Amino acid sequence: MLRINGSNQYINPEQVDQMVPILDQFWNSSISWTEQKGSWVELSFTGSDFWTYGVIGPSYSSIEFILDHQSLGTFSQEQEDLDYHHLLFEQHNLVDADHTLRLVNVEGEGKRMSFDYAIIQSEKMFDSTTSLSSPASTTILSSSSEAFSSPVEAIANATQGQTTIPLPSDTPALAAQITSLSASSQTDSTLPTSPEASALLAAAASSSAAAALAALSTQYSLSQLASLKEVYHFRWNPAAYFVVIFSSIVVLVFGWFIIHTYLKSWVKRNRSGTGNDLETGIDNGNGKIRSSGERDIIDKMALRIGSPMNPKKNGQPNF
Repeated sequence: MLRINGSNQYINPEQVDQMVPILDQFWNSSISWTEQKGSWVELSFTGSDFWTYGVIGPSYSSIEFILDHQSLGTFSQEQEDLDYHHLLFEQHNLVDADHTLRLVNVEGEGKRMSFDYAIIQSEKMFDSTTSLSSPASTTILSSSSEAFSSPVEAIANATQGQTTIPLPSDTPALAAQITSLSASSQTDSTLPTSPEASALLAAAASSSAAAALAALSTQYSLSQLASLKEVYHFRWNPAAYFVVIFSSIVVLVFGWFIIHTYLKSWVKRNRSGTGNDLETGIDNGNGKIRSSGERDIIDKMALRIGSPMNPKKNGQPNF
């Protein structure tokens, strides 16, 4: 879903949230999918047998399979339950030569076509790459060009890049390459197969696919990990505005509280003095300055000394 009709097409944030938790269900943690009618995935490979795997489930589109520009049929991929490892299509006993397989989203209009990986078997490539001095080799699509070591047939993934894998001499070799994802027309047709043949082929495909996946290396090099990095582009949205405004309000309120507390403490220190603070302008007659505490004691003593011993009552002495 990265390129359609030559222009970049990105999934929206809701679709990203849906896919991230299930990425480990797919080969190399990647999946190629589209919901647009007529968009397609194309695999170019050398081989005589192939198996294609992907996702089916509710609201999944029918897929038309076109091999070497000839339609092999249109098959529905819609069912009640999701299946992340479903065998979408397989073909056997082809001429062991170069082929092109195209998967076309027939319905679109919100119905999804999901392609995960393909397994291709080729005796011809195995024979052409085997020698006495070196083991056989094959090609696997991934996001870098680092070498791995694993006895597998071959796997094509929905990311571009080519990796050489050394193989033991008793393992068939194969190659696959995804060349484009674009729009094209579709043809409604069916490919008749017998139930017995389909059952046998499905069993063989499942066995081969399981063995190939089990033998794959799960280690990644630094260059591979670096090639998977994505540049995040920030976009303003209501949540971002809320975070910025709320954070600003919190900072302003906290700053106002600090300033208010500091000013209140400063005013209190300058408004009230201690008991040892001197009050200017008060002389005790000896040239000494009285403190406020001394003045209070003297004033109380003066009130007691100055009060009459026998105060008058109604103008008459009170004995």
